[in-house]
Amino acid sequence: MGRVQLVNVVISSMLTYSFHIYKWPASLLSKISRCMRNFIWSGSYSQKKLCIIAWLKVCQPRDCGGLAVRDPATVNRAALLLLAWKLITSEEQWAIICRDRFLHNHQPKAHHITSHHQCGLE
Repeated sequence: MGRVQLVNVVISSMLTYSFHIYKWPASLLSKISRCMRNFIWSGSYSQKKLCIIAWLKVCQPRDCGGLAVRDPATVNRAALLLLAWKLITSEEQWAIICRDRFLHNHQPKAHHITSHHQCGLE
């Protein structure tokens, strides 16, 4: 149970910030999941051990029989969806600026956006 706690607290926390900003490549997310899985079962991220419980089951909440390990791909997807929701609905200054810069009639702009256009360097 100590290894599960380490994965939940340390590894997941280290990734949280960048998950809220970047869409990580699927291959990297898969590699992180593999390392987490190996560490939970064997104590080493590089040593593979036979798993008797499916990873999806391990990622379920404790009250559903899982270990409450958060799957990196799911967390990354959820964090980016939250960012998109905030971009669309928030009245904070950053969201207003981004909507004005990147959206037209609530849809992504279809043309190339140059960096100097909005900076007044024309």
